[in-house]
Amino acid sequence: MPYEQLATTIVDISLGEDIPPTNLKIDVIKMKGQGHLEISIGLPEIYGTITDYDLLTLEEISLDVKIDCKDNSLLTHHAFNGKYPLGTSAKTKVFFPKSFDDPMDVSIKVDSFIHGSRPYEYRDRIGLDYTCTFVSANQETETTEIELGNA
Repeated sequence: MPYEQLATTIVDISLGEDIPPTNLKIDVIKMKGQGHLEISIGLPEIYGTITDYDLLTLEEISLDVKIDCKDNSLLTHHAFNGKYPLGTSAKTKVFFPKSFDDPMDVSIKVDSFIHGSRPYEYRDRIGLDYTCTFVSANQETETTEIELGNA
């Protein structure tokens, strides 16, 4: 059979919807008087028409957290090997000595993979660099949504 006689059918199941890539979301909370930060990283929940919602995951998340405070510095590494679908987050705590006081500069480097299987199987490396400063004893939280970037 000649190639020209073969029929090809392409089915577009998007119903005209274009889905922009999601942002990574990072939350950093300094727990007042408890000597630690609570950090969560994940893909925020997306509202609207999402094809195969449960098949888009964040995987192999790696966090390098650096805390600078006057003459003190602390560097920690955290790794998460699970799969985190949209709307879920990997969470960790970073403990620091009582000698650390405000102002406290926090730098976080995130390296991870985003994985999906439609319209084809893909796995791409994504990451971000994030910084925040806690400046007063009254400040309890700093929460920011960060756009997708290259690590």
